[in-house]
Amino acid sequence: MSYQVKWRDYRFSWNACLRPKDDISNAKRLAKVYKTMLGYGAATHYSVFLCTLYPMGHAELIEVLDRIIKHDEDRVMIINLGPQDGRIESNIEFLGRHPPKQERKAIIV
Repeated sequence: MSYQVKWRDYRFSWNACLRPKDDISNAKRLAKVYKTMLGYGAATHYSVFLCTLYPMGHAELIEVLDRIIKHDEDRVMIINLGPQDGRIESNIEFLGRHPPKQERKAIIV
């Protein structure tokens, strides 16, 4: 009997980008989005987050952000970087100071 791997078995890396004042027009909502994003991934730059999520975690993140932002005023860009298989880090290039290594830890919800 063979085990078939399904898409839900893979963790994907997601990059979420938001620019203060340009993308989130209200300071309170910006702070709320920022804190929310920190719960799902690491801030790799001032307004860029790298999140490694299973599909359900991604859906949950979208749902939470959907309730925070005002769709007619705000914007959050989310980019699927593909399956988390160790190649993501080799596709990201930094000039200057590198971000600290992301410590992996479990978050119980």
